[in-house]
Amino acid sequence: MDSKVGGGIAAAHRNISRLGLGTVQFGFNYGINNARGQVPYDEVLRILEFGAAQGVTFLDTSRAYGASEETLGRAMEEARLKDACMVCTKLDLPPGYASLDPAALRQTVLDGFRRSQDALRLDHIPAYLLHSPEYRTVQQGLVWQVLLEQVEAGSIGLLGVSIARGPDEALQCLAEPTVRILQIPYNVFDQRWRRTGVLDACLAQGVALVNRSTYLQGLMLMDPQVAHIKVPASVPFLQRLLDLARQAGIPLKELALRYALSCDALSCTLIGVDSLSQFEENIELFRLGALDDALVQQMEQMFADTPVELVNPALWGQPYNAPKSM
Repeated sequence: MDSKVGGGIAAAHRNISRLGLGTVQFGFNYGINNARGQVPYDEVLRILEFGAAQGVTFLDTSRAYGASEETLGRAMEEARLKDACMVCTKLDLPPGYASLDPAALRQTVLDGFRRSQDALRLDHIPAYLLHSPEYRTVQQGLVWQVLLEQVEAGSIGLLGVSIARGPDEALQCLAEPTVRILQIPYNVFDQRWRRTGVLDACLAQGVALVNRSTYLQGLMLMDPQVAHIKVPASVPFLQRLLDLARQAGIPLKELALRYALSCDALSCTLIGVDSLSQFEENIELFRLGALDDALVQQMEQMFADTPVELVNPALWGQPYNAPKSM
């Protein structure tokens, strides 16, 4: 597998593999469609070794993902993969952080960063993200300035932000020239990123763009009857996707992943896995590459009206206006 990135991304980003591994399942149970639970350590080790052999070197984690950082640190060291992997982790600040005095806030940021270094067993963290865009501007940008100092010191490679709510947050971050990497929840249901110009802006500015939620936390792979119980708003859109997959003769999971792989603006597409066999399946799908341009355009038109209540999991369960039939 080539460690390729989208066109226009600077040479400093080329260690980002086009397919990346989301590791929240290594820290605790995660995902609306996860029936297996947290991945056992021995299997984590096999997953990392297999991934490295296939060129999957970008590993996404966070202090907020339970034991994920500690598990990764131990496994990378045991498998001798610390130099081969590009780890991306995130800063999570405690409640009330905005009311801390500047000295205390600075120390809180540094303590969080150093805990990640210790857990991951890394002196240099290749990519470091704010887990909330709001951190970037608190106290006249103090949090961001503290982390920029770590970039200057060589302790952080790419500094950026994990976007939570939507494109407005991403565009605000892109106005800051020192943002070098963004993570967004991007999938076929969510056409906001293309429509608002986020994808084009990242390409133009050479910002590495990583997407999570390729399967919308597993919701896309659910049977509509099950999804109706958990996320009723999803049913008409899941049915559309199922119908399209049948018409195209492409399995649903393959269609969703290859749609993300068809986006030239993305440097990396994250997938989460519950087992080695699931990871092997995803690798096989990855090797099939991008979809036909005409099919991609059809999908973008088909899901142009997806409501934000569906594409933002934080809003699941809230009322929405059902779309007109297509």
